[in-house]
Amino acid sequence: MMTVRGVNVFPAAIENIVRRHPEVIEFAIEVYRKREMDELILKVELDPGADPAVTTERLRRDIHRDLQIRAAIESVPADSLPRFELKSKRLRILD
Repeated sequence: MMTVRGVNVFPAAIENIVRRHPEVIEFAIEVYRKREMDELILKVELDPGADPAVTTERLRRDIHRDLQIRAAIESVPADSLPRFELKSKRLRILD
């Protein structure tokens, strides 16, 4: 579990939201501190046929609606994220 802007968030909750979007191939979660608050960036690799603007906006909306946090969504190039079978490896806490 992590705390993002005062809200407790489980990585599995984010994964559940991401997996509802079939155009997302792989993802990584990064948490960093900005002015005494932790912020979240969700990096996503998208299917080549997907529209990045539409998909990132849908993800942003779903995360805000379901988890009550605002997350930055970043579309990254294909094959730029490492592949992991364990969800805990997708989470990086940056200092």
